[in-house]
Amino acid sequence: MNLLEVETFLWVARLGSFRAAAQRLNTTQPCVSSRVRQLEKELGIELFDRTIRRKTRMTARGRALIPHAEQLLRASTDIVNRFGASRALSGVVRLGVTGTIAVNWLPKLIDRLAREHPGIEVRFVADLSANLGHLLAEGRLDLAFFAGSAPGPQFVGEVVGRVPLTWFANPRLGLPAKVLSPHELAAWPIITDTEGTFFQKLIGSWFAKAGVEPLHPHACSSLATRIQLAEAGLGIALIPLTALTDEVETGRLRLVEVQPQPPELEHVLAYPALGLEEPVKRVIDIIKQQLVFEPNFRFSSVAVPQRGGAAPR
Repeated sequence: MNLLEVETFLWVARLGSFRAAAQRLNTTQPCVSSRVRQLEKELGIELFDRTIRRKTRMTARGRALIPHAEQLLRASTDIVNRFGASRALSGVVRLGVTGTIAVNWLPKLIDRLAREHPGIEVRFVADLSANLGHLLAEGRLDLAFFAGSAPGPQFVGEVVGRVPLTWFANPRLGLPAKVLSPHELAAWPIITDTEGTFFQKLIGSWFAKAGVEPLHPHACSSLATRIQLAEAGLGIALIPLTALTDEVETGRLRLVEVQPQPPELEHVLAYPALGLEEPVKRVIDIIKQQLVFEPNFRFSSVAVPQRGGAAPR
């Protein structure tokens, strides 16, 4: 038995498939299968049930092995950190973020890591929440920070913050200068996200609670483009305060007061449930610390139940 076999077993267990583990370890699926079979041979037990095709299911002995395998890898990491040539954390952490998050505070995260942990390299992917959820599930990201929920039960999902949402429109659109109800707002063009996305469902739920649907809905998957469309006077858009710069100060957009208030947009930090490498743990800690000081980000740390399927956008 060697550490590479144990590490491979753990990544299959964490990600739920041999293919995802192969992508995470930058190797081939046959190589992953060979390592796992060799570990099974050396231990004299079956770790995965191979009677079920196209699905990776662990045996009871495999599940029982997980904490011992994690303990073994932690001990190996501790030995390297304590007695190696350098005790500093090092490694590549692959982080997924949405575009708004990337623009607002990702540079601060990179700067802080460069100061405190120069050995940790963050390689980020800025994309839609749905795409980030898929990348995380496939083992191509170590952690992701997006709106929605973690992509499955094998991942931890922490609600680490909530962003206030507000309706905005071009002043020339001519909305009444009063507090509007969902019924009144629904008569105007509404710019929302594409069908089936988390943000679109959030807006739809707000209208549905009032028993109304927008009469003139428009769909756009890009937040930046939704802001531009609202600036152009093509409709009213629900926008996170963190996404705006000077649009309100310059008069290109005005706040539309409504009652009841729109929901807040929850952001989730998602990562594999079964063990994490030390550099990833440190990045998670710093992200949580950093969010406390974001002026338009209401911090919380609450674990949320996970649902199956892909993470919403």
